[in-house]
Amino acid sequence: AHLVSASIIAIPACFVLSKILVPETEIPLTAGGIPDEKDIRASEYDLPGEEDGDHTPRETVGGEPIERVSPLDAAIVGALDGVKMAVAIAAVLILILGLVSLINQFFGWLSNLPSPIGDVFQVITLANIAGALFLPFTALTGVSLEWQTLWESSVIIGRRLLETAIPPYQTLGEAAALPEAQRVITDRAVLIISYALSGFAHLASVGIFVGGTIALIPSRRKDISELGWKALFVGTLATLMIACVAGVFDTGDPSILGAPAPEAAPLTAPSPTPEETPEESLEEESPASPSPTDAESPEAEFPSPSPTASPSPTAPAGQSPAPSPSPSPAATSTPSPSPAASPTPPPPPSPSPNS
Repeated sequence: AHLVSASIIAIPACFVLSKILVPETEIPLTAGGIPDEKDIRASEYDLPGEEDGDHTPRETVGGEPIERVSPLDAAIVGALDGVKMAVAIAAVLILILGLVSLINQFFGWLSNLPSPIGDVFQVITLANIAGALFLPFTALTGVSLEWQTLWESSVIIGRRLLETAIPPYQTLGEAAALPEAQRVITDRAVLIISYALSGFAHLASVGIFVGGTIALIPSRRKDISELGWKALFVGTLATLMIACVAGVFDTGDPSILGAPAPEAAPLTAPSPTPEETPEESLEEESPASPSPTDAESPEAEFPSPSPTASPSPTAPAGQSPAPSPSPSPAATSTPSPSPAASPTPPPPPSPSPNS
């Protein structure tokens, strides 16, 4: 998403810088509006040797008239032009990347020399030279005020000029993935560098542009070569300008151009399943409940003390002892809220007829 926003912001930046670097010095054809087709045909290039009154429109490429005979002829000519462009782009791209690799190897060979030459070229490398060139521009983007962060950011941005944008992006990703204690590049620096690297302002892109265009228009080789370096300068400044814009809108939040990031939904505890409720789970963990027969009446849980019968007096000799009264059934079945009653004394023995 950041690369998409960087591409959109770079469009007006490139237009403004291009108009400043290559201003309009003549009256443009569209100054008073879009001209009519007749006016365009009247101003087109005519082949030499033709009469002045004959203004037959000619299809030209770089000032050289061409003629299309049939659709098949146009397809063949287009295929040949495409092959020439592809070969020219590949040749120039190999040339530029090969020169950069050769210079890097030369600096590496110098760094392996004995002291003091080797120690000097341990510091002076092609990446450090590019970082020193981009240091003022990197500081203007507002990456950081700390020297180590500023220098590392400048080296990464400077490498894009020589090695295309892919190796610097890989280095930036590795630097951002380090632990917090070992990180040198902050989150703000990662955002600004990502915007600064989003472009094709490198030497390989100049080779693609110059080689491909010269293959189509060989007569404009000088003009195209001059515009190639100007385009490189404009592209570099445009990417640095959009990096400044990203630094202005950066507030420390993971957002794009100041837009608030979506908040994550709060985590909620999972609800109990219908098969098992919290009450049922508590009942399963509690000890076994009394049997239904014991729980029918409250007496089973809180039994009342049964009345105890006092011992009956001993019957005299020759007399049968009186039967002891049994406790009332109501005393055992129905509890009484009042205190337990004292036992009823037995009736006196009846006199025997023999006495």
